[in-house]
Amino acid sequence: MKQARFQIRYEPEVTGFIAKLAKVPQKQVERDFEKLAGRGLKARPPLTGHIEGPIWELRSKVAGYGLYRIFYYRDGAASFHAFYPYHKKDNRLPNRVRVEVLGRYEQLTGKKP
Repeated sequence: MKQARFQIRYEPEVTGFIAKLAKVPQKQVERDFEKLAGRGLKARPPLTGHIEGPIWELRSKVAGYGLYRIFYYRDGAASFHAFYPYHKKDNRLPNRVRVEVLGRYEQLTGKKP
């Protein structure tokens, strides 16, 4: 039986972030979101990574451009909500970004992660 395709809802800061990317990373991020929508809950590393509680990250690696992370959470039976973009400069997620992601999640949902 074929799995239902997940819908992805984007916060304005995510769509703005993607729109401002150079063409090559923009296309890669869009392809990775297509993969996420198709795989749904079966999406695994290296495409995704768990952050904390219900928060996950979509991981896009683009040679010559760097690492892009877009944080999302499950928002319904077959949908994700992409809410926070980040262009990583190194392999570790800075603590200040983690705090911002958790705070933004709480602001959007009214729930602690």
